[in-house]
Formats: sequence, C-alpha cells, structure tokens
Amino acid sequence: MHYPRLDHVTTQTGGSRYAAVIVAAKRARQLNAHQRGWDDEGPVDVAGPRVRSLSHNQLTVALEEIAGGHIVGRHPNCDRGKDG
Repeated sequence: MHYPRLDHVTTQTGGSRYAAVIVAAKRARQLNAHQRGWDDEGPVDVAGPRVRSLSHNQLTVALEEIAGGHIVGRHPNCDRGKDG
C-alpha cells in the first residue's frame, strides 16, 4: 500500500484529484527550491518540509504534508463547472 492514501489527500483539497495534483506539484517545486536554496530567479525563502518523512522524494513529502493537513489548497479551476 502506498502512503499517503489518495482519499486522505483529496479530502484536504476539496475532494478534487485535480486540485490535489496541482497543489502537490507546486509544493514539491517549493521543497526542491528550498533544498537547493535557489530557483530560476535567485535565492529563495520558502518553508522547508513540515512533516518528518522516510522518503527523500519531494512529491511524496508534499503529499504527506497535504494528507496531514499541513498544506491546504484548492485550485481555482476546480469549481469552474459548479457555477454554470
């Protein structure tokens, strides 16, 4: 079994798998930049990992943060179809 479970992640992102993927990818990029200390535009000032993880994969760490409720986000395009 893979951890974290997808249903735990999607619960934190409004039930949307799309939002979970977008939020996790964005956070993984931030974790990568934090680890390097630089991004495409120079020095970065982003928070490091908010959970202790056995994984060194930044995407896994990001998913664990989301599942644990440390990162909550919703992508604005997720609610587009609900308003008509």
